[in-house]
Amino acid sequence: MRLAFLAVLCLAVSAPAQDRVLPYPIVPTPGYQQAVENGTRTPDGKPGPNYWQNFAAYDIDATLDPESGRV
Repeated sequence: MRLAFLAVLCLAVSAPAQDRVLPYPIVPTPGYQQAVENGTRTPDGKPGPNYWQNFAAYDIDATLDPESGRV
């Protein structure tokens, strides 16, 4: 019995994720379903056609005064 359990456990751990059978259906949260409907996510979780990220680029000009330790 213990050996059979260990064998099943090893198979479950070593099997690729796409080959595993889920023990229950996964119900997406309302927020995730909204993201899929808006096109910011795809059903498999990848970014959708309307996915975006904030981006900022700054140029900072600063000098250090070694005597006072101030910028």
